Amino acid sequence: MDVMLETVVQDGTAIVICRGRVLHGATARHFRGCIGDVLSRYRRVVVDLGGVAHMDARGLGMIAALIRQAQMSERQLVLAAAAGRINYLLRLTRLDTLVACVPSHAFRDMPEGEPVGHMART
Repeated sequence: MDVMLETVVQDGTAIVICRGRVLHGATARHFRGCIGDVLSRYRRVVVDLGGVAHMDARGLGMIAALIRQAQMSERQLVLAAAAGRINYLLRLTRLDTLVACVPSHAFRDMPEGEPVGHMART
């Protein structure tokens, strides 16, 4: 796998720490599957993207699917520490309008359940 994921829980919030590259195929599916599983178990999930070196369109598609899963299950999903090109792509695709995108550790100051944008259902 090109991506390594580690989950820690602090004060009822699951933090998924991502390292590596989120690319096509099995890696992107692994990324979505693991984070999707965490979303099904915790009401508030922070995905720390600070250690992600590269993400392609498939990885962004997996983030979009996770946003939709969070909204449909009334969970709070937060993307933290996205930098450089990943942050640029989140803005370019406007995914940053659908989910909270914060600097590293800024999620601790956000109230639980703070509403963010909504993704249209198809």
